[in-house]
Amino acid sequence: MVVARGPFIYPYPSLAVINPMTGADIAIKGTLPSNATQPAWSPDGKEIAYVADGNDWGDRATKGDIAILPVTGPDQVGMKQTIHAGASLSTHTPGGVADSYPSFGPDSKTITFTHGTGARSDTHQGALYLMGRDGSSVVRLDRACAGTTTTDNYQSRFSPFDTGEHFWISFLSRRDYGNAQAGTRGAKRQQIWVAAIRKNAKPGEDPSEVGYWLPGQSTKSQNISAYWAPRPCRKDGEGCSVGSECCGGDCRPDAAGAPVCSPPPPESCRKAGQTCSTSSDCCGGLLCEGNVCIIPIQ
Repeated sequence: MVVARGPFIYPYPSLAVINPMTGADIAIKGTLPSNATQPAWSPDGKEIAYVADGNDWGDRATKGDIAILPVTGPDQVGMKQTIHAGASLSTHTPGGVADSYPSFGPDSKTITFTHGTGARSDTHQGALYLMGRDGSSVVRLDRACAGTTTTDNYQSRFSPFDTGEHFWISFLSRRDYGNAQAGTRGAKRQQIWVAAIRKNAKPGEDPSEVGYWLPGQSTKSQNISAYWAPRPCRKDGEGCSVGSECCGGDCRPDAAGAPVCSPPPPESCRKAGQTCSTSSDCCGGLLCEGNVCIIPIQ
């Protein structure tokens, strides 16, 4: 797990890597960047996106760029690469020089982020953007943002699930929902919204679909920081309907013909980052901790 850590005053936070099971720091080969916050690991494990060169801690910053830190080996990182400058969108709507909250798509090929006058979602202006993992093909997500001139959308986060033709993002918005009695009309109260992202969009085309308000929220609350989480996987021997429900990845009939979660065949062992029931489900040398195959800490 990569986190931003440091005091709430200068010097600004730096990145650190910790063991999510114990909270202990992990020694890293290479240099973790300073003045870095809001990290997001790519699903393929090859890069960490983060906000670089800010002028304040976390969401208090009114300046920031999106940078990439290559993961060059187990517990090893390369040199920082700035892939998008916040100042490059200063003439767009909204203006400002603050990029914030990058998030990788499930295929690790795209990054969504917010750009605007600052990182805070309750006081600053913001809009959602999408770009390639190298910073190319930057496009504003106008449909998800509800128009080309809106300035009240923030903190987009990709769902880890691939549903075929679309990916999905959650995000925050202060736009009106419903009416003043049973909604948020006129209150500018931030709520969680969801939008689909088309996978087959042409370069430069807005791939987003119209966003919708996420049901189940209190319209009287300021809601923030939405995260996606899969249902806990089922261990070997538990009933199932499809392999994706199983920690071991396989749903097969038992002796009585009932579908149950089963260990994967040796030729299709579970890779690092995939779910597991026991370490025997994982490919050689990996351990199963918290139902996830991991690389042992040396």
